[in-house]
Parts: sequence; structure tokens; C-alpha cells
Amino acid sequence: MRNMSIIVLAAAIILGLLAVAGVQGVLSAKNGNSAKVAMTTVVVARKALEFGNELSVDALEEKQWPADAAPEGAFAKIDEVVGAERRVALRSIAVGEPVLKDKVSGFGGRAALSQVIEPGFRAVAVRVTDVSGAGGFILPGDRVDVLSTISPTNEKIDTITNILLEDVRVLAIDQEADESTGGAIVAKAATVEVTPEDAQKIALASTIGTVSLSLRNMLSLADNSTAKTATNKPIRYRDLGPAVEEAKKPQAVRAAPGTPYATMNVTRGDETTRSNVPREGGRPQASIGGAASELHASAAGGASRTASTLKIAAPAGE
Repeated sequence: MRNMSIIVLAAAIILGLLAVAGVQGVLSAKNGNSAKVAMTTVVVARKALEFGNELSVDALEEKQWPADAAPEGAFAKIDEVVGAERRVALRSIAVGEPVLKDKVSGFGGRAALSQVIEPGFRAVAVRVTDVSGAGGFILPGDRVDVLSTISPTNEKIDTITNILLEDVRVLAIDQEADESTGGAIVAKAATVEVTPEDAQKIALASTIGTVSLSLRNMLSLADNSTAKTATNKPIRYRDLGPAVEEAKKPQAVRAAPGTPYATMNVTRGDETTRSNVPREGGRPQASIGGAASELHASAAGGASRTASTLKIAAPAGE
């Protein structure tokens, strides 16, 4: 019995040593892998930079960054960013965010909107109001849809609203191009970034009709599959609901009441008489027949009187 206890104790000690050795091996492997990660230097913002802020040594710092995760367009040394000529930020850069080439101007550059436009695109201004500009909540950096409202016949009933452009980037609101701008801005113009062909479409739509902007959800832009989900269906007058269709139906016009007869002058020889004749659709057929009989009797009486007059006036012996 005593020998069995000694054997169990020895086995437990051996298993414990093996477990400790295994844990040390795993930790050593992790440390070895960490040591193998290649690192590089990336220039980041030491303090927040806004649109137009000048880049200086005090505003930047160098940080260690995994080489395989370094962002494209990053600077490795502060000397590459700050030189003899000034450079300014073209977009907002947060604290600790890498400074990229597309977010800063060139040496001697200035904070101009032309430097923010992507290659192959154009900047076009769209006239907006507090209503057509989404209540002033469209800000630089937002994405919008451009709506066009026109009437081909210049009649309100033929007016059509169509989605002219989708997922368009807003460059500036009035003269404000800083993407870090907060709050609402009730502006008179919004500058958007579009292709040359789309710029022509906006110019034409603004001339023959009205153009308005529809603000898009920024969170959905991360998924390219849902970036453009709007159905481009033209909305017409009849699409506003059944009440509109009812209003379009012609209403029956009731004629004003009046006499069913009209007065006609009848001249027989040197005698003129006035007779009443029925208006078209003014009285039933029987009444029309009665009026015709009355007119016939009147005509017969006049003819008889004319014949009598001629007989009296005739010379004797005839």
C-alpha cells in the first residue's frame, strides 16, 4: 500500500513538470512570433488638424506601426511632411491618425477646394434652400442623392420628379469645406463632386426645372453592396394617391335654368308676326309638335288674310 502511494506521488510530480514545460514552450513560441513582426515608422497627428491648418513639427509625431498594416500614402518621417515651404491639411485629421498624402497639400500649397477633388471629377454648385437642402443638415463630406423636378408641358399636373444622381459626395456648403463642421448650416449653395457628364445633367436640370438634395445614411456606405439601393422610379402626379385621382375627374356642369322657347320674327308680305319656337332640347317632342301646329295655323291665317285683301282690291267684273 505504501509502495502504491509512492508511485502515485511520483506520477503526479512528473505530470506537473510536463505541464510546466508545456506552458513555458507556448509562451516562448508567442514571444518568438512577436519578435518576428516587422515594424516601421508612421507619422501621425499629435493634435487635431482641421481643413486649412498648417502642418508643423509640433503638430506631428512618429510612431511605431506594423509594417504590413501601414496605410497607403503614409509618411515615415516628419521631415517628409514638413519642409522649407508650408503644407496644409485638406481634410480633418484626428489625434493619433496617420497623416496621408491625399489629406495634405503639396509644398507651398493652400487650402483650396481644387486640391480636394478626385482625379477625373468636377465640382458643381447646386442652389439649395432650407427645404431642398434637407433643413441645413447636409454638411461637407456627406453623401447625397440629386433629385430633379421638371414639367415637360409646363403644367403642374404633368410634373415629374426623378433621381438624377445617386451617392454623390458633398465637397462644400456655401464657403465651408471643413468636413469636421458640426451642426446645421442653412445654405444657399452646395458644391458636389461629380463626373463631367453628371455636371452637364445638373446644369440642364437646374435650367429647365428645380434640383434638390436627399441626404444618405453614412453608415451604409461601408457596405458597397448597399451603397446604391434607391429605385430610380419617376414619381408623377398620379402617384400622390387616390385623392389626387379623384380631383382630376371632370365635374358635371349643370346648365342654368331658362325658358324652353325662343322668339322668331315671321314676315309675310308687308306683315310681320312674332312666334315662339322650342329651343333644341328645351321641351319634350309632344310640345315641339304642338308649337309646330301653332306656327302652321298662324301661317295659314296670315295667308287667308292676304288672299282676302287681294280679292277686295281686284277691279269689278273680274
